[in-house]
Amino acid sequence: WSGVPSPVSACSGVANTWYWDDVFTETAGVAVTLTSRTPVRDGVQQQDVAIAISVPARGSFTNRMVFCGPTATQHVVQNTFHGTDANGHSITAVGPTLTLLAKP
Repeated sequence: WSGVPSPVSACSGVANTWYWDDVFTETAGVAVTLTSRTPVRDGVQQQDVAIAISVPARGSFTNRMVFCGPTATQHVVQNTFHGTDANGHSITAVGPTLTLLAKP
């Protein structure tokens, strides 16, 4: 639990926030563009979110994430990212399941 206000409009006025970094590393030598994210929050799949993340060939990209909610209780989150590589192949990257701890 962070409690630090978020600049994300969807979190405006929400006091309960959690932050983490998603780090994408490309290892096959082909650039990747991620265009959507499917979030799962506390076991409930949410609507896809449009994103624009470019990961260069043999490079990496760090994406700062925020979760905000009405309660300061523990939450479980997971994101699945979708896109294509520079050769036109579909890409799916399933992120880890994260447990966001309750406010101390």
